Amino acid sequence: MSANPVVKIYVATHKQFEMPTQSTIYCPVLGGASLYPDLDFGYQKDNVGENISEKKEWYNELSVLYWAWKNSDADIKGLCHYRRFFYTSDTSIAGKYILDRQSIIDSLREYDIILPVPYIHKGISVYDAYSRSGKGLQADLDLAREIVGEMYPAYMPAFDTVMKRDWASLCNALVARKDVFDQYAEWLFSVLFELEGRISFEHRDAQQIRVMGFLGERLLNIWVEHHRLRVKYYRLHRTDVPKNLSYYIHIAAEKAGLYKLFHMGRYYIEKQAEQQ
Repeated sequence: MSANPVVKIYVATHKQFEMPTQSTIYCPVLGGASLYPDLDFGYQKDNVGENISEKKEWYNELSVLYWAWKNSDADIKGLCHYRRFFYTSDTSIAGKYILDRQSIIDSLREYDIILPVPYIHKGISVYDAYSRSGKGLQADLDLAREIVGEMYPAYMPAFDTVMKRDWASLCNALVARKDVFDQYAEWLFSVLFELEGRISFEHRDAQQIRVMGFLGERLLNIWVEHHRLRVKYYRLHRTDVPKNLSYYIHIAAEKAGLYKLFHMGRYYIEKQAEQQ
């Protein structure tokens, strides 16, 4: 990494919003700009240069990830959402706690990638949770496994390991050096483009049609597991909802280590063991 790296975190959005930070490292990108030709908020559009803007309904925020892969030469690249940002605070969503340039640089001197603190699926596996809410179709996840097995058989142990866990980093949010970011994107889209040619997008509801975005969330964890990357976790807070009492109880329990009593803090234990 250079002494003064260029850092750009691309903020995927489909509408105008108020940026919670004035930091110049954050760049709003209008996802699916080809689908909304009349929208112009002064943001970067994802239909400039090499892009998959017209596929945004299937790929969700991944159309912005693709754009950043193909069109950004920043030394450090990342993706977050218009209402989900990485924070250095466990509880506060004040703008001053949004992950800043120096914290990113310092983290990536010691770690390979920055990911959201994992979401814990209470009592069920990542595999079973995929369709539990009705948002995903289990057949899509099974097909993704089949394709990974065909294209990248060495990844199968990582695929199955991640699917058996009850936790995963979600939302396709990440920050990494350009080489890591680009290598991941190349692998991810090779799998998703193959998948795209094998499924039908007909007869899906508004959530199920976002299949590529949903699968991307799981594939990121698989790629990280396969490469045994050193992960720095930061909280991915939503900026558009107030934090209620149950949220703060959750945070307090986690900080006190109480989730270990219920086998719900394993990702910390596993990651610490891996890095020793």
